[in-house]
Amino acid sequence: SSIGIHPLMPQRAFVGLSGFGSGHVFRTDDRGGSWQDISGNLPDIPVNAVLIDALSPDTVYIGTDIGVFVLGADGSWTPLNQGMPNVIVLGLSQNPATGLLVAATHGRSAFALARGGTALTAPRLGSVVNLASFTQGPLTPGMAAVLFGSNLASAAGLPTSPFPLPVSLLETTVTVNGVPAPLYSVSPGQVNFQVPYGITGPMVDVTLLNGSGQATVQVPWAGSSPGIFQTGGAGNISHADGTQVSDLAPAHSGEPLVLYASGLGAVDQAVSSGAASPSSPPTRTLILPALRVGGSQANVTFAGLTPGWIGIYQVNFIVPPGLATGNAPVVLDMNGVTSNVVTMSVAP
Repeated sequence: SSIGIHPLMPQRAFVGLSGFGSGHVFRTDDRGGSWQDISGNLPDIPVNAVLIDALSPDTVYIGTDIGVFVLGADGSWTPLNQGMPNVIVLGLSQNPATGLLVAATHGRSAFALARGGTALTAPRLGSVVNLASFTQGPLTPGMAAVLFGSNLASAAGLPTSPFPLPVSLLETTVTVNGVPAPLYSVSPGQVNFQVPYGITGPMVDVTLLNGSGQATVQVPWAGSSPGIFQTGGAGNISHADGTQVSDLAPAHSGEPLVLYASGLGAVDQAVSSGAASPSSPPTRTLILPALRVGGSQANVTFAGLTPGWIGIYQVNFIVPPGLATGNAPVVLDMNGVTSNVVTMSVAP
């Protein structure tokens, strides 16, 4: 058997019974002094879970051997399909802030059931990725990151001033382990943010809150998780004069270049989250990353936060000799964590 009691109306309770050949749902409004069989039009099937709606104490859900049913105002039971198969439901849970209902099944995972109202517009979180590489991996201090999902913000929005980054845009906020994260931009399906400094792992909670509710996703944490910025697979790598390395302006052996990345971890001086990185002196990573170009080790001369930018790192290096003409693969390695692979145009 199972029982459901509304926390604001403790005198009211519902009990579900398993088995066959008898009533399956009973209701009391006097703390158990008397019970009424409200099975009504239910099939003769076991009831495994009972839940009173957090937003409406007159709405009752039951989990049965053939799915979820909801009690209507007329006393009849209606199946809740919404893509669910006829499956044994063993547990029901609900987000009290949004009304989103979750059914735990036997052997078929869990299903989320939006029951109208705020549940349809509540934020839902997907993946968290490195803004540079758009690949999933651990979050790191100061990283520029992206949170994907739906209903994340009411519209697209950008900060009204570049520095420092705000921690709220269009009533949308993101926290990492409860620490507000500076926001680069927000939109209904994507929020770009900087991971605050000073967070510890090995897992962290990324929580988004807006006017329609909140949601949380757990993400791994590491000291570094490098990602190289890219455009169409080509790395964002520049010559000493600031122009982009490209097929029309390839890199040459022995030339000093600058690669842009995110997720290289802690630096040698304190930098406030959301603030522009200093230039005098520039911040440096605690260790130099390893950089390979076309399979050859490059000489890295500097790695640290790019002055005047937020959450963006640069790696200064010398193009190794003997590279074949064409598009050479480029990859970073930081504390044993390898970045995405990008290409760089090389000529003699």
